[in-house]
Amino acid sequence: MAGRHKSVQRRIVNIALIAGASLIASVLAPSQAHARASMPLTAVLAQANNAPRPPLPKDPGKAPLILYYGVAFVLAGATIAAAVFPSKRDPGD
Repeated sequence: MAGRHKSVQRRIVNIALIAGASLIASVLAPSQAHARASMPLTAVLAQANNAPRPPLPKDPGKAPLILYYGVAFVLAGATIAAAVFPSKRDPGD
């Protein structure tokens, strides 16, 4: 979700920069040039809105609960077997 939030922030910043550049150009340019200069801005905005985006990750789903219990049972059994297994060392060693 954080990645999506950052992309929205970048998009807002890009639009603000384009709008600011357009505003500066409109103040500095004559009125006829302004009408021609504003057309590429709309084309740029339309192109930015239709830009390809990376695919969103899909939910991997949840593993069955029986799998967790099976792994816990095997690990507990291995631990108990290792503790009960007799040692080959003598007490005098």
